[in-house]
Amino acid sequence: MYQPWTGGNMDEGWTRWVLEHYEFNLTSIHNADVRAGKLRQKFDAIIVADQNPRDILDGYDAPAIRPEYRGGIGEEGLNNLKQFVADGGTLVTMGNACDLAIEKLPIPVRNLKKGLTRDQHFAPRRHPPARGRRPASARLRRRLRRPTASTSTARSSRSSKGSRRRKPASWRAIPTPTSSPRDG
Repeated sequence: MYQPWTGGNMDEGWTRWVLEHYEFNLTSIHNADVRAGKLRQKFDAIIVADQNPRDILDGYDAPAIRPEYRGGIGEEGLNNLKQFVADGGTLVTMGNACDLAIEKLPIPVRNLKKGLTRDQHFAPRRHPPARGRRPASARLRRRLRRPTASTSTARSSRSSKGSRRRKPASWRAIPTPTSSPRDG
């Protein structure tokens, strides 16, 4: 996974977290690694998370930045990515990084959304076939919000009219034994 030195790429971090969560073995690849070439000998796939194409190519170049962290992949790195794909490697670009692949690599793809405003392009939150079923994230949040024994007392005493309600059976705390069978 390409890890830029341009600092704080949140998309790269979240993408890395998701892939590590599903136990993918990731190797960080930096600007110098891309410029060094022979990428296909080292990697089957390279993932470039959402980042401005100019930042990928040029990076930061200020005197206050240490020399090993200056710049981006440059034209040399871009040519090495082209060679990586030509040798059968898989290049996965996400978000704005797709524009780098679309504009700089010889692929028959164009960005149909480029130049559109939010009013001109709208992607609904739910895919139409998924209607009627709550998204997995909502089901998980609902499950996580179920009160525990320690929070049930505070929740059970609240109601819209201020009267006291009885706790549902599923919310009642189960008494813990004072001694275990092995103590006997």
